[in-house]
Amino acid sequence: MSPLGYLNVGGRIVVDKNIAPLIKKTFEAYSSGSFTLRELRDKFNGLGLKRKSGKELAVSNYQKLLKNPIYTGLILYNGEIFEGKHEPIISKKLFDSVQEVMMRKSKPHSKGLKPFLYRGFFRCGECGCFITTETQKGHNYLRCTKRKNPCSQKYTREEIITSQIRTELQKVSLPLDWANWMIAENEKDRQSENQSSEIFSQKTKDEISLLDSKIEKLMNAYLENALSLEEYRESKTS
Repeated sequence: MSPLGYLNVGGRIVVDKNIAPLIKKTFEAYSSGSFTLRELRDKFNGLGLKRKSGKELAVSNYQKLLKNPIYTGLILYNGEIFEGKHEPIISKKLFDSVQEVMMRKSKPHSKGLKPFLYRGFFRCGECGCFITTETQKGHNYLRCTKRKNPCSQKYTREEIITSQIRTELQKVSLPLDWANWMIAENEKDRQSENQSSEIFSQKTKDEISLLDSKIEKLMNAYLENALSLEEYRESKTS
C-alpha cells in the first residue's frame, strides 16, 4: 500500500494531487519549529488531511509521516533505503530540516536548574557518589548525594572548594614572568622562522631568474648561429 499522499496505479506509485500539497505543507509547518505534533494534528486534520479510510489522523500518524523518506523519492525497505522511481513530494533538504526539529524537540528540557559552578564536576572521595550543590542562606554548599552507601562527609562551602582548587593550580602553574618570557621567546622563534623562509624563498627566486637569463642568452646565441644545436644543448644542461 502506498502511503498517504500517493496512489497505487497500474503497479506504480503516483502522487495524489489532492493530498500531496497538504503533505508538503505539513512538513513545511513542522520544520519551522513553531508546532508540536499535537498542534500539527489539529491544524491539518482541520484542513482535511485524513487517512485513506477517511478516519482522522492521530499524533502518532503525523510522527510516522514526518519520518518517512518516501516523500523525498526514497523507499525504506527491510531497514535499508533505496532510490525510488516515484515522484518526490518534498525536497531532501526539507526532510532533513524536519528530522533536526524532531530530534531537538525530543530531547528532555531540564527546567529550574541553577548554573552552579561545579555541577556534575566531582565525585565523593569516600563513597564515589556524585557531589551536588545546594543554596542555603545565600551561600552555595557542596555535599555528597549519599545514594549508594553510608557516607560520613559533610557540607562544604563553594568558596572553600574554589580556594583549594586555586591553591592546587598554583603548584603547577608558571610564574607570570616565566610565562611572559616564554611567550616572548616563542615570538622571536616565529619571527626568525619567517625571516629564514623569506630568505630561502628569495634565494630560490634569484636562482630561477639567473637560470632563465642564461637560457635566454643561449637561445639568442643559437638563433644568431653563434652556437650549433649540439653546443646549445650541452650548454643548457651544464
